[in-house]
Amino acid sequence: MQFGPDGNLYISIGDGGAFVQVTNRAQETGHLLGKLLRIDVSAERGYAIPQDNPFSSVQGARKEIWSIGLRNPWRFSFDRLSGELMIADVGQDDWEEVNIVSLAEARGANFGWPRTEGLHCYPPGQSCSFAGLTSPDLEYSSEFGCSVTGGYRYRGNRPSGLSGKYVYGDWCSGRIWAASEIGGHWQPAMIADTDLAIVSFGEDDSGELYVVDYNGSVFGLTMPADRRRAVRH
Repeated sequence: MQFGPDGNLYISIGDGGAFVQVTNRAQETGHLLGKLLRIDVSAERGYAIPQDNPFSSVQGARKEIWSIGLRNPWRFSFDRLSGELMIADVGQDDWEEVNIVSLAEARGANFGWPRTEGLHCYPPGQSCSFAGLTSPDLEYSSEFGCSVTGGYRYRGNRPSGLSGKYVYGDWCSGRIWAASEIGGHWQPAMIADTDLAIVSFGEDDSGELYVVDYNGSVFGLTMPADRRRAVRH
C-alpha cells in the first residue's frame, strides 16, 4: 500500500492463484484479486470511492479498482518527482515484468495477465491479441531470476550514477538492475549480483535506497561513480 501523489491510497493485490493453478480473476472486475485498487481514506468512517475511479459507475464491478490484469504485483512505487507509477509484477512461468505508467495511463489499464506474461502470450506458444493491453516497459526471463521485486526511481543526492534510474531486483537470483529512460524507452543494466533474497526496497526522506533481505537484514545501496557496483554497509 502507498499513498499516491493525488492523496489517495493505492493497494496492490495478487490474483490468488498459485504456480499450479492459473485463474482468470485478474480480468474479472467483480472482485478485487489481481488488481490495483484506489480508495479515499479521508472519510469519517471506513473509506470512500473516488468519483473518477474507472469502474465507479459500472454495474457489477468493484468500484475500488484502478487497474486490472496483474498476477502478483510485488511491489509498486511512485516516482517522487514525476508521480509515475512503477509496478513490478511476478510472472507465472517464464517472464518477470515491470510496468511504468502515469496515473492517468494506469486508470482502467489492463496489464494483460493471464492473457499475456510479460511481452509474450500465455500459455507459451498460444496465440493472443495485445489489443487494449498495457505492455510492460521492462521484462526478463527465468534465466535471470524467478520473482521480481520492485524498487524505486533513484532521486537521491549522492554522485552515484543512479540519478533518475529505476532500481529493482530479483528474490531468487539476488540480482539488482538499474533501468535508464532513454528516448521514452527503458534500458536495464545489472549493477549487482548479490547473495541476498531481495524481498523489498526502501526509500528514505532524502531519496536514498535500501535493500531488504528476506533473512532479516537491511542494506544501504550505493554505487560509486568510479566503481559500477553496489556496496553493502
